[in-house]
Formats: sequence, structure tokens, C-alpha cells
Amino acid sequence: MLRLLARTAGCLGVGEVADSLTFLPLHATALGKVLLASDPALAASAVANGLDSRTRRTITTPGVLAEALRRVRDVGWASEFEEFVPGTASVAAPIRGCGGLVVGAVGVSGAPERICGSGQRPKPALVSQVRETAGAISRDLGTRGF
Repeated sequence: MLRLLARTAGCLGVGEVADSLTFLPLHATALGKVLLASDPALAASAVANGLDSRTRRTITTPGVLAEALRRVRDVGWASEFEEFVPGTASVAAPIRGCGGLVVGAVGVSGAPERICGSGQRPKPALVSQVRETAGAISRDLGTRGF
């Protein structure tokens, strides 16, 4: 489970998903996929604990999750489309500490039409903004090269 430490509500009222300090399933959220992709032991633990279905789109098969995490590692960000909550999509990128170790993630979620373009894929400009934000936080933590 992912512990959500903070959340800021937008002005468009997508609906409340979680309050601060809420636990979220790692395999069904973009934030969680970033963390799983960076930690094989954590990913194995998530699979061992069961990939519970939250919606009809939730990844529940270990092989499918492994492929999704490989893509996260390859592109450097994660996304989800209605995997955790119907009517919500999200994008997240890793926050890195000293030595490049993933120490957290930052992301944005909202209505699919605000987050995604065609084909249920996140809008490239939004992905860039999330990655730039993660890089800025990483640099503030003393990480170089982000």
C-alpha cells in the first residue's frame, strides 16, 4: 500500500479520491507504479499480497504488472487510466535522492479528459510537467542530473 502524504484539490472538482495520510494500492496508482518499478522487492511483495481489483481496468495479473513496471523504468514515468477510481486518470514520476535512489513520487490526477489525449494515454505536455516537477524536487534533495 502507498501512503499518500499530501493532496491539493483542483478547482474543477473531479471528486474526492483520498484524504491526506490515506493508504492507496501500489499496483493501481501511477504513484505506486513508480515506486514498484524502482524496487523489485517491493514489487514482489505487492504481487505476493495479491493484486486486488479496484475497477475493471485494474492490473490483477503478475505478468501484466511486470510488463507495466518495465515500461515505467524504460520511460521514466507511470500512468493509470481508471485503474483505481472510475472517472480518474493519473501520471507520476519518481523523486530521487542522493545517488539517484527513488525516495518518492509526485503526480497529478484528474478527469480522464483533462489528463489524457487520444487512446487513453497521458498528454505529453502534462507528462513533461510532472517529470520536470519531479526533477526539480530531486535537485532540491541534492540529486544531480535530474
